[in-house]
Amino acid sequence: MVHARMLIVVALATGLPICACSSGPSSSAFDGGPPPVADGGATLTQATLRANVRSAAAADVQWSQLYAMSALAGGADASVAYDELTQADEAMASQLAPFYGADQQAALASLLHTRAKLLSGIVAKLDGASVALASTPGSTNLDGNAKAIVQFFAGLAPYAFGGMQQPLDALNSATVDAITARAQGDETRAIADIDAAKQNAFTVADLIAAGLGKLFPNEIAAPTTAPAADDFGLALRSALDDHAFYFRAWMVDHVAHRDVQPELDRAVKSADDFAAAFAALYGASTTGQLAASFHDDTTDAVAFVLAAESGDDSTMNQVSTQWSADAAALTRAVAQAVPTLDPSSARAQIGATIDAERAMVTARVSSNWTIDAASYDRVTGNLTAFAGVVTGAVSRQFTSVP
Repeated sequence: MVHARMLIVVALATGLPICACSSGPSSSAFDGGPPPVADGGATLTQATLRANVRSAAAADVQWSQLYAMSALAGGADASVAYDELTQADEAMASQLAPFYGADQQAALASLLHTRAKLLSGIVAKLDGASVALASTPGSTNLDGNAKAIVQFFAGLAPYAFGGMQQPLDALNSATVDAITARAQGDETRAIADIDAAKQNAFTVADLIAAGLGKLFPNEIAAPTTAPAADDFGLALRSALDDHAFYFRAWMVDHVAHRDVQPELDRAVKSADDFAAAFAALYGASTTGQLAASFHDDTTDAVAFVLAAESGDDSTMNQVSTQWSADAAALTRAVAQAVPTLDPSSARAQIGATIDAERAMVTARVSSNWTIDAASYDRVTGNLTAFAGVVTGAVSRQFTSVP
């Protein structure tokens, strides 16, 4: 799978973010949780909820940085990137509706949109001589927004959503630091800050998922998978998300003639993280072929970008053929590591990801920002589906539940 296209995490799975109002409605105020399945059981487990919230948090982190990247460079795609950021916020807020209704969804969306506007203001002020300022403009207002979000959760149920202020403040700090480092041309520091932002976003996401689990124990199903399989799924999603995001970041810069090697290096590291997720369950002997196959995918993705820029259809076709062959090899490597995997299902998701990545690259090269962003969303959606197929197979093998 191509790191670039396959991993673009941007729009990852939907997650439940943050809802808050001064007084939270009781679960009896509405249906209280996800609709039941036909047999009356819940449709959502705590593990799935946690993964979804993390995916939404990752999407917010990534689109915040992709918007800043375009805006700081005066890119014509900045408005499209900002729209994607607000759509990610809407997707996060919509996850609360089954639990708390449309009013709480709207309240959360409003808080997240305010945060996006504040980040946009910081980017605007950093675009110029102000990048040298010791005090980052707009950070005070961002702190106020974070406090409002925490108060929002406290209004819902302080006993369930405690401990959120510190990681949320750290998330905002790392996000602004990454944008500032980018404005100053220090991409290595920006990458470290983005990774820190993501980890703090995961902490916030875990607090939200755990809080919802406490508040709605009857609507969230009991565990059906082993903790080891759940941890594998989180690690796999994270590696794919990183790979996709950093490959896309490199592609955006490269096409705009702003080559930044640290972004590509970070995408390559994600291939090792991908293999390490399997090693945790299946041993180090599985990592070599998985990492090599993933690296091949990265090489193919880079080659396709270069071929698309040249406008050489023959070269593009040759690279595409090799890319598909290497993707098939990656699928075989995963199937060899996970004996319970249905290779055809994994292969279908990988193939769809490659198609979306190709569309993304050609759209970016031709400056079609709308198709570029839409293709990116398809990439992340297919990668999430791929992770789900593989994690499902692992869960069937590791069946012990708490």
